[in-house]
Amino acid sequence: MEIEVAPELLAQAEALALSSDIAVTQAAGNDWLRSKKSALATVPSLPSPKSKNYLLNPTHPEARGAKMIESSWIEYDQRIFKVVAGGNRLPFHLELGKGK
Repeated sequence: MEIEVAPELLAQAEALALSSDIAVTQAAGNDWLRSKKSALATVPSLPSPKSKNYLLNPTHPEARGAKMIESSWIEYDQRIFKVVAGGNRLPFHLELGKGK
């Protein structure tokens, strides 16, 4: 999904860290939502940790100004990513380059 937001919202985005403990990660996200500290938060992208994903807090008053530009399904090439149960970062992890 692509959204458009005011530049100041992007500059004020709060960085949230991921934990190997899913409960800790969920609690951090829930705390951020409840606090309404910022309309946006950033989290590392799981398949590409040097990239960021942005989360929009719909309960933040300034989130009303966000405008959806595009929404589309992205299908990842399964030859590149293989989901393996029981990973150590989250309930799953991705192994790069292993194929099927």
